[in-house]
Amino acid sequence: MARGRLLAWSLVLLAACGGNDEQLPSSIDASAGAIDARPIDAREVDAGVPLDAAEVGVRCGPEEDLCVPGTSQGCCEHPDGGVGCEPSAGLCLGRLTSCDGPEDCDNPGLRCCELGFGPSCTEPSNCTSETGGTVVCHGDGDCPAGSPACCDGLCAAACE
Repeated sequence: MARGRLLAWSLVLLAACGGNDEQLPSSIDASAGAIDARPIDAREVDAGVPLDAAEVGVRCGPEEDLCVPGTSQGCCEHPDGGVGCEPSAGLCLGRLTSCDGPEDCDNPGLRCCELGFGPSCTEPSNCTSETGGTVVCHGDGDCPAGSPACCDGLCAAACE
């Protein structure tokens, strides 16, 4: 029964698509002129993400590997000179860069903060001049009111 219905629908579709006797050209006529269409500007393509948005994760090592939260703690610079993405269950005995901006912090209330041993996500109260912390940023919008300027990736009162 189902096979019969499938055959019937197939015939209906074929009839609907059926034919005119128009033939496709066998060559393109270059004298016809340019195609009347505006060029596509890649900046207009809306993929749901701003083109200048920072990527989640930190770039690491000479190959610029992307260390992504969830699979990696971040980029570990080992005392012996080795650099690479540290696995989630690993132990970095060197400088660990867990974030390079707020997009890497899984909780929007956290800040990416440099406390002297590598940037990591922390509570805003832990990232102050009193604690020795500096907010890590990509732009002025990542910075708190007390340090509103993003200067070389760190928030400051003003860039020098």
